[in-house]
Amino acid sequence: MNVTYRKTKTGEWVAYGPASLVCPGFVTVTKRSGEAKQELVERVGRPFTAEGVEMVYGYLAAKAPATARPAGKGRGGICDECGEPRRNLQECADSSGIGGLCCPRCASQPAYCRSFA
Repeated sequence: MNVTYRKTKTGEWVAYGPASLVCPGFVTVTKRSGEAKQELVERVGRPFTAEGVEMVYGYLAAKAPATARPAGKGRGGICDECGEPRRNLQECADSSGIGGLCCPRCASQPAYCRSFA
């Protein structure tokens, strides 16, 4: 039996399959078209029996949101620190080591003053 996608009552997409195949970590999920796709399962729901097989829902990790700002040094966009539209964005990190793009004004501040979280 393959692991497939299923939509829960709350509208959330999950990996659905035998408890022996669905566990936290990367799981191969078979699409309706037959194509296989790797998905990251964050947690597994309570097991239940379907057609004599112990099945579970594997709750998928949230996808990173697509950003509308251009990336890369020297381009315009929105500063991750001050939120203002700026030019000449630079890659920088905050006090936790999280990377982001900063305008020259925010990039000149020490890392402990920045927070992208």
